[in-house]
Amino acid sequence: MVKEKPNLVLLDIILPKKNGFDVLEELKKSPVTNAIPVIMLTMLGRDEDIKKGFELGANDYIVKSQHAVAEIVEKIIKFFGNEAHPAVAKAMADKPASAPSSPEATEGHNKATAGKPETAEIVDKVKETPK
Repeated sequence: MVKEKPNLVLLDIILPKKNGFDVLEELKKSPVTNAIPVIMLTMLGRDEDIKKGFELGANDYIVKSQHAVAEIVEKIIKFFGNEAHPAVAKAMADKPASAPSSPEATEGHNKATAGKPETAEIVDKVKETPK
């Protein structure tokens, strides 16, 4: 039974009791939850996994290792429209596109992101910005 109807579901495939594909299938079969957008957010990036996610009704499929956190947040915000959250759109404009992959990149990343908002700050701005 659904107590609250969310505006969006972020769903991983690897879950403790059942896999995310089964959960997605259940969500899309239920008349109560079938219209809720679902974004698959997972480490599984094989073509067959992506295809299956879309076939079962996912609205988007994001492979965690292929996207920086800021890009993931940006995709989620797009479901609600950037106009609804101008403070977030401004904060996102200054975020780097990818995470560091080496000690040298980490140093460069730290310099580039000094004084820039972290993901938690961006989420807080979403909550604070009037719709």
